[in-house]
Amino acid sequence: MSDNTVIIAGAGIAGLALACAIRRQAPDIAVTIIERASTLARPRIGESLPGAARILLQNLGILQAFLASQPHERGAAVATWDDDTPAWQDSLHDPNGPGWHIDRSAFEQLFVSRARHLGVHLALGTTIQHIQPPQTTNAPWRIETQRNTYTAHWLIDATGVKAALSQKLQVKQHQHNPLVCAHAFWATDSNNKDHCTRIAADAHGWWYSVCTPQNQRVLAFHCDADAAIRQTLKDPAALLHHARQSTLLAPVIPPNPSIQGVQFRAAGSRWLSALNTPFHLAHPEAHLFPPRFLAVGDALLAFDPIASQGIFHALASTASAARTITGQQSPKAFLQEMSAVKNRYLKHWQLTYQGAAARFDSPFWQRRCRVNEAVC
Repeated sequence: MSDNTVIIAGAGIAGLALACAIRRQAPDIAVTIIERASTLARPRIGESLPGAARILLQNLGILQAFLASQPHERGAAVATWDDDTPAWQDSLHDPNGPGWHIDRSAFEQLFVSRARHLGVHLALGTTIQHIQPPQTTNAPWRIETQRNTYTAHWLIDATGVKAALSQKLQVKQHQHNPLVCAHAFWATDSNNKDHCTRIAADAHGWWYSVCTPQNQRVLAFHCDADAAIRQTLKDPAALLHHARQSTLLAPVIPPNPSIQGVQFRAAGSRWLSALNTPFHLAHPEAHLFPPRFLAVGDALLAFDPIASQGIFHALASTASAARTITGQQSPKAFLQEMSAVKNRYLKHWQLTYQGAAARFDSPFWQRRCRVNEAVC
């Protein structure tokens, strides 16, 4: 078997970015992406990129095409979190600039075009049915779909927060701070210049609202899966009524917005348990992952939505994974780097949630005090 073959499961941003990075660094490596969906158009709640992503896009050869698409510049963020006084944060002193609100589908299509230009093979509308791990040190992975059988030197999980490939391989996932996000959209004026992100805490959870590049406003509420209010918020009128109790959100909610319905999705943090490894031990690399297997993006480490780091992490983790696959660093070094990212994230998570927890004596915030022994 040639050592120059990589199979990536998942054609989201992480899978596509990794494929592009590999091909740019090592054009002799053949890369195939297997994706169960037949189309890559995925509706999203509202996504953004910080200005620090500029260098990552440039390294993938996609920055100029991205800027040519005229992405919406990300405005300031305003929050009523620690108290009811709005706190503003902008990018005035950020050397990387303000970042962007992105049209996720259009953004992914830039990566699809780039991947195909670089010779990446996309197998869409097909699912992995069976995986045979390497039987010896130099043996290949064997991956069977309903259409084809593939062999590969490297196998990569880029299937998103469910980490479907890792689950098939019995790589354990650690769940942290589970949330449910109730969200709805309504149309806005195409001339609307409000690019401000609004975040508001209340006793039962926290709100997020922003205008998207698709001329819609998203309204999202994050709460516990077992919270009584979750059932109430299935009614669009109830969602709007609850949101209007916030002095930060009430001014941007029109009298009778046209909402098709309220949707729910799981949210919160989770990561593969390999990132819990104490790397200072003598042999921490033992049994972390199967040989020549990596996970990237949300499949490896998914952030709480309050961090607004999902796409940036997808790009950053794939940059590190590409260095591993092309032989520039070891798998242990990749996991050590990603473990450090997780640990830094958890410190920021604790500081963020403990601020609002001091305001509300309620189950939602009490739980956030207990997680990771946060001191509130």
